[in-house]
Amino acid sequence: MSTAAGVTSDLHRPCPTMSRSATNGGGRIGCWHGCSPNRCKCVLEKEGGAMTSVPGQFIVQRVVRLAVDVFRSPGGSEKVFREGLAKLNQLVSQLTAQDVGFDPRWVRDTRPYRQDLGVAPMTYVRLFENDSVSIGIFILKNGFTLPTHDHPHMHGVLKVLHGHLLMQSFTRVPAAPGILNGVRSSAQEGAMDWDMRQTPLGPIYHTVKETPRRLGATDPPCLLTPNQSNIHQIRAVDGPVAFLDILAPPYDDDEHIYHNFRELEPEKLRQLTGGEVASDGWLIRVRNNSFFSDSAPYRGPPLDDIR
Repeated sequence: MSTAAGVTSDLHRPCPTMSRSATNGGGRIGCWHGCSPNRCKCVLEKEGGAMTSVPGQFIVQRVVRLAVDVFRSPGGSEKVFREGLAKLNQLVSQLTAQDVGFDPRWVRDTRPYRQDLGVAPMTYVRLFENDSVSIGIFILKNGFTLPTHDHPHMHGVLKVLHGHLLMQSFTRVPAAPGILNGVRSSAQEGAMDWDMRQTPLGPIYHTVKETPRRLGATDPPCLLTPNQSNIHQIRAVDGPVAFLDILAPPYDDDEHIYHNFRELEPEKLRQLTGGEVASDGWLIRVRNNSFFSDSAPYRGPPLDDIR
């Protein structure tokens, strides 16, 4: 980039966000774009102890603003909502670990996870949350599996930032017309009744078991909706994995309650249904799995002022 005589380009001046020391409090912090000391790709200053930046300058800020806008007004037209969701998905696809201030220490422990190691199998980094949307980063230890769970009446966008995961998703099968034992699944995207059967162990739920997907940082985001790929299991493979997760609306204690499920083996399914059902993809709700998790601070561009 050429400049007039005596004028320093922002791309070639010393970066104002480069850290002189991790603890010196000298008015500069580590640059989220990985600038070298003499080549700046960003303009971000620290004023009065707070970080200030040009609105929308950083892609993670744009992602959060767009997510808030898309999910803030669910009463809008379906066409406008779908267009907004497509734009959000496209923008999230551009996110990298560097864009969110990724801390390499989050994935420093590469040992296969075992309970006797005494470490949390999952770490959560909160980026943003309001009544409409929650956005955060999940870090799973090598080999740890997030149990099969649902997202009732919710949309979600998931993007791997580091490592690889294996995702097994399930899509609910709607009950046939006239069946009375279906379970109301969603008030969005056309409410449907979930095909189910009563068994001695309780109700079992019919889904389409999708092809497992292995995802890494170069793969596009995964999208779930109230009626499509809404249930999934996630496992870290070949090392720890970190992924961005956008959920709208957030979990709560009302309509958006977290449930765990277990897929029934064919033989067990035949026993429970007297041979009536033998296909795969039938789930039974189980007690929510509890496991120790911890949290880590977000270190990327500021997001708290987004409304």
